[in-house]
Amino acid sequence: MNPYLYVMIYDLLLAVSIWRPVAPQYSPHFPINIVVGLPKDEGHVFKNPFKLTLSKSQPVFDVAVEDVYEKYHLMPVGSLRVVYEDTQLSDAIAPQRMVEHYCNRSVDAVMGMAYVYALAPVARMSAFWFGGVPVFTTSGLVDELGDRKEFPLLTRMMGTYRTLGNLMYEIARSLNWHHFYFIFNDEAGIEGGKGLPRSECYFSLNAIRNRIQKEIIWHVDMFSTRNASRQKYSDLLKKVSMSSNMIILCASPDTVREIMLAAHELGMATSGEYVFINIDVSTGSHAEKPWIRANETNQEENEKAKEAYRALKTISLRRSDLEEYKNFEKRVKIRAEEKYDYSRITGKEYEMNNFISAFYDAVLLYAIALNETIAAGMDPRNGHNITSKMWGRTFDGITGNVSIDANGDRYSDYSLLDLDPAVDKFVEVAYYSGASNELKKVTDFHWIGGKPPRDSPICGYDNSKCPKGYPLHVYLLAASAGLILLLTLLFVFFWRRYKLEQELAAMSWKIRWEELDGEESQKKEKKKAKKKRSGAYFPESDPLLRSNSRGSVSSDKRSSSSGATRKISAMIDRKFSIFTRKKSSPNQDKNGGISGAHGNALKEIESGECSPMNEVQFRLPNRRISSPSGDSDCKKKSSAEDDSEIVAKKSLSLRNRKLSFFGSIKSGGSGETIAQINGQIYTKTAFYKGIMVAIKKLNIDQKKYPKVDLSRAQLMELKKMKDLQHDHITRFTGACLDAPHWCIVTEYCPKGSLEDILENDQIKLDNMMKYSLLHDLVKGLYFLHNSEIRSHGRLKSSNCVVDSRFVLKVTDFGLHGLHAMEENTIDDIGEHAFYKSW
Repeated sequence: MNPYLYVMIYDLLLAVSIWRPVAPQYSPHFPINIVVGLPKDEGHVFKNPFKLTLSKSQPVFDVAVEDVYEKYHLMPVGSLRVVYEDTQLSDAIAPQRMVEHYCNRSVDAVMGMAYVYALAPVARMSAFWFGGVPVFTTSGLVDELGDRKEFPLLTRMMGTYRTLGNLMYEIARSLNWHHFYFIFNDEAGIEGGKGLPRSECYFSLNAIRNRIQKEIIWHVDMFSTRNASRQKYSDLLKKVSMSSNMIILCASPDTVREIMLAAHELGMATSGEYVFINIDVSTGSHAEKPWIRANETNQEENEKAKEAYRALKTISLRRSDLEEYKNFEKRVKIRAEEKYDYSRITGKEYEMNNFISAFYDAVLLYAIALNETIAAGMDPRNGHNITSKMWGRTFDGITGNVSIDANGDRYSDYSLLDLDPAVDKFVEVAYYSGASNELKKVTDFHWIGGKPPRDSPICGYDNSKCPKGYPLHVYLLAASAGLILLLTLLFVFFWRRYKLEQELAAMSWKIRWEELDGEESQKKEKKKAKKKRSGAYFPESDPLLRSNSRGSVSSDKRSSSSGATRKISAMIDRKFSIFTRKKSSPNQDKNGGISGAHGNALKEIESGECSPMNEVQFRLPNRRISSPSGDSDCKKKSSAEDDSEIVAKKSLSLRNRKLSFFGSIKSGGSGETIAQINGQIYTKTAFYKGIMVAIKKLNIDQKKYPKVDLSRAQLMELKKMKDLQHDHITRFTGACLDAPHWCIVTEYCPKGSLEDILENDQIKLDNMMKYSLLHDLVKGLYFLHNSEIRSHGRLKSSNCVVDSRFVLKVTDFGLHGLHAMEENTIDDIGEHAFYKSW
């Protein structure tokens, strides 16, 4: 049609509509005229995207009017008259037909108007027809139709695309996405599309963009399906991939399938880095398997499409699952076949969608408003009265709860569909409630890779956020440095392993039995033997022998010797040594005895003869030593005899000392203590490299173990014991594994054990000292438990020893392999120690 002619016709219609005849207004009597303007044929998809036709809608209007009469009893039977007009999807014919009804006074309400460009002029003019004619549409979702100053009596039964924008905003917010790319099919904006209308994709994405443009970074591209190919879609996707990971599609189902196949070939649909969101603005039908094409000759394409659709999410109007709605669909289909012979005329089965079923709710809402208006005594043909009763209310429709906002737009609900691999079909994973403006989750999304893609790549879409590559020599240097580092680490690893094996083989802990005498002691033994061959010699002291007769702390109580007695004993030893070395004395007899008075004195001492005296005197040249003795007084002869007896006892004492090497000693006492009887046995000692050490014998059966073969684990344990150092554990000096002298050599603590201290009644420990000892014990145990030894061993009071600084140390721990070879019985360690619990 010539555009100038169209303008003239439109102006004429507008003038006619504005002109109001002087004749009387409508009679309040029935019937109420409802004019339905729809095309007979579906026509072009851009003009009729929701496939609204008279043949599909007539059964719905019939069922709706029947329910108004019989089910809801809102209006008397016959009070509503529905008139159908073929608008031919023309923005000129549709307004002209409505104006004709206005001129004939045969229109009280207008419903239909599938073509948005035909709806707009009718919605503008209807407010000026008589008292106003309300207009109902199920297809006018465009944002611009929401202006109530321009379209004051327009009620939209399917809502507005603004709701779709709210849904996309909620999705972006919940997934923390900020970059979107819109690609949609629109022929009007492409070269060669002059004269074509804008598509619904254009209107829907425009509404989404208007809603999210302040919070979201977006890009947009439109394309034409004319001369389209998969390569063309691939080129478009390559361009899109440089700007966003979130791609919003809007096109026909076949076009969406081709785009997803192109994405599959590029790897965008299988990498998990991209997500595609399809806006289904066509029919709102929930196709469970939209990737399948029955006429596809190559079934591999269906499989590829299925795999590609895993990256696709679909947004569609939510369909009602109410049983009442399902029964309604059945009634409509039956009416379409029985009354209108739909299948025979059209050649296909009747199919309903949300936009067709919404006419039922439109008739019901209009009937409710009529009923309330008439009940209020108001004019039912006044569109403003009717509209005021419809907006801002909620009622139960055939699809469920229907809410109309104050602007005359229905709150729409949308479903978010996702491909469920378990059932191989699209299912609802979330839905958006227009009334509450929130996205409600139904089940989990099914993301490729198990999680939603990032909003943008780490390095950016063009790798501009990551540093550029370095020259080749830089990579070579880095590789060389890495290789050197690797070789260094390997060298250090094997060198440490080699050193460890060397240390294990060296067995630095090993002590030979002969080394426990000490070099200094051996020299003194040789010197002593030489002196004995030359004459009687009694050394004043012998370190080696003294080291093997330590008095116990607990023996102090049992000793009856006073300090004076010990001093006298020491003086007697020294004086008698001088006496024996004097050359002025008579010569020895043939038997090596001492002749003269001194010899007789020794004989008398040996015979035990002594007379009472107050003081025993030893007469030596220029020397006199007195020792108080009780009330008896000995004569000179008795003195000589006493000297002889002392010499004999001294010799016996030295012999006993010599034989007592590695014998039992008492802990912590003085080497000068005379009385050592009844002392508690603590340990054996010896000199090792000039240092006194403690010896713990191992009760190993020589017949069972003639030779001790140590495993690697035992060698490692011995090395760890050797390396272990702490203030509150005894230092492990080494071990002697020379059969039959198996023993463990450790640090010697001269104050004895905690058992000695606790059993000694003369030692009173205050609280501070007790806490100090306990603190030392805890620190020692803590160190052992956190060391490689891990165990505190045979913990008991006798294994808690005290050094010269009164610091408590834990001993007898570790070496489980050696202790496992021991055979300890009650006879070996004593009944008291065997059953002792502390």
